[in-house]
Amino acid sequence: LAFRLAPRLNAPGRLGDADSGLRILTEEDPQAATALASEMDRMNVRRRNLEQKVLSDIEDRLREENGMRIDRRTLIFGGMDWHQGVLGIVASRLVDRFHRPSLVFSIADGMATGSGRSITGFNLYKALHHHRALFKRFGGHAHAAGMRLDKSNLRLLAEGFEALASNVLSDEDLVPAIDVDAELRLESVGDDLIQQMNRLAPFGEQNSEPVFMASSVEVLESSVVGNRHLKMKVKQGRALKEVIGFRMGSIKPMDGSRVDFLFTPEYNRWRGRDRIQLRLVDLRPSSISRH
Repeated sequence: LAFRLAPRLNAPGRLGDADSGLRILTEEDPQAATALASEMDRMNVRRRNLEQKVLSDIEDRLREENGMRIDRRTLIFGGMDWHQGVLGIVASRLVDRFHRPSLVFSIADGMATGSGRSITGFNLYKALHHHRALFKRFGGHAHAAGMRLDKSNLRLLAEGFEALASNVLSDEDLVPAIDVDAELRLESVGDDLIQQMNRLAPFGEQNSEPVFMASSVEVLESSVVGNRHLKMKVKQGRALKEVIGFRMGSIKPMDGSRVDFLFTPEYNRWRGRDRIQLRLVDLRPSSISRH
């Protein structure tokens, strides 16, 4: 749902017309629904390409400025005619990568239209409200917002936004943290654990999925599959487990290395059979292997 269906339902609205997203949910004719699905798939490819173009532009600027080193509390970028439908996604990508409040603007006809995302500890809406005199309009909440202002006000916004964040955010706030519920041996991850977890569902903003830690685990095999997904087979003691890290191919460890990793156990259904897999949350070289 999260990685295949939702982006395709979402893509038409981001590109300007959400009508096909509604029609495919109400269409009863299989042929018409198939045609709509193909159209939405093409729209999602276009959305990804637009998103990647904006990200590439931003990465090029960062390399030219300081070699991707970030020495400020906030990130603000604007580009001529960047597609407005992908600005929020790009801002989210920047937050995921750099863990800083981020604003991304499309500039056209003397106006800057933008979208922002934030981190825990920095209320984005309050920060924008503090600079409300600069905007034609703005709205949102603590973690996400949209705004529109004269292009000439962007510099003032960037300076004020950075100054406010410098007063609010400490160095520790800029280091992403993940709460771990418990450390487990892989041999204890089985059907009983997943069934107990399912009793705690549904999971969401105020009821996060349990996250567990496994230490000094041997990586038997690791590869990058699909859309930059990391797939591993790992061993701890006599326990063998399969691990999947969605869009985490960039942190692929070497076969034979030892790692500590965070995970949520789940079932992977394939051809009518349920197999236990560990959904990767984060990974690092094992502290034991570093000594």
